[in-house]
Amino acid sequence: MRISRIVLAGLITSSTLFAGTQDNTVAAMTVHSLTQEGWRITGTNTRNETRPGLPPYENLPRIVSITTYTLARGGQTANCEIVYDSQRDTIEEQCAHSNP
Repeated sequence: MRISRIVLAGLITSSTLFAGTQDNTVAAMTVHSLTQEGWRITGTNTRNETRPGLPPYENLPRIVSITTYTLARGGQTANCEIVYDSQRDTIEEQCAHSNP
């Protein structure tokens, strides 16, 4: 019985983490997960920004690559932005539904 409660608590926590939030942001959604759910990529835009380096590498230029994806499904659209920071070696991804 104890294991069942733990599993149930985990499911409730997971469902709240992956639900949409009030500010129209789709939590834990990625380009990959949206395409797996039937969304189609209708556009992409990639740009590179040169930013100052972070300490202690202030003199080293930092390249940040930003790719924006537009996805559509059933009259709805969503935009996802993937940001790669060369100096931090991090990738961040955020998706949000677009207002019609």
